[in-house]
Amino acid sequence: KKQSDKSDTSRDKPRGFQESSNGLLERQRQTTAQDETLQNFEEEGDFSEEEKLILQTGLQHITLKQALNVASENFRNHMPMHNRPMSWNDFVEAAYRLKGDLFISQNSWANACATLGRNGAAICLLLTDQAQQREYKPVQKTGAYFNAMINRAKDGELHLHNSIFGILKKEYGEMEAA
Repeated sequence: KKQSDKSDTSRDKPRGFQESSNGLLERQRQTTAQDETLQNFEEEGDFSEEEKLILQTGLQHITLKQALNVASENFRNHMPMHNRPMSWNDFVEAAYRLKGDLFISQNSWANACATLGRNGAAICLLLTDQAQQREYKPVQKTGAYFNAMINRAKDGELHLHNSIFGILKKEYGEMEAA
């Protein structure tokens, strides 16, 4: 009998929370391409129905700095720590880690990613976290709130940038919101 050790069953590199499928790198490349499309929205171009839906939410107007400024301490505690500048992938990873605390199912998260992309899903989760923590009428059913946001996006009625800018204006005044 051949002796077995860890080297024939273990991975060279540990998988992260979202690296559960072989297509992760391809999806990340697609998300990066989608993010570039959003950033170049001002240029003329043909967009797919999915891209038009994302553009209607105003996601292309939200910077990583603005999203981080809106993030609660609870959200920031879920951020991965690396010896490099923060990226949108880190932001998405924090949202993914936080989703269980907010009782948002994997199915709801996947639906949000399919509808709005990973960054859009992360912004929706960030806003759900903020809604749960507000003093006046805090959200009790975070899963339902999150799903309602995704449904509004599908109907073209979700404006993420207005929500982010509103929180920034309330917290920091008009200087940070711009």
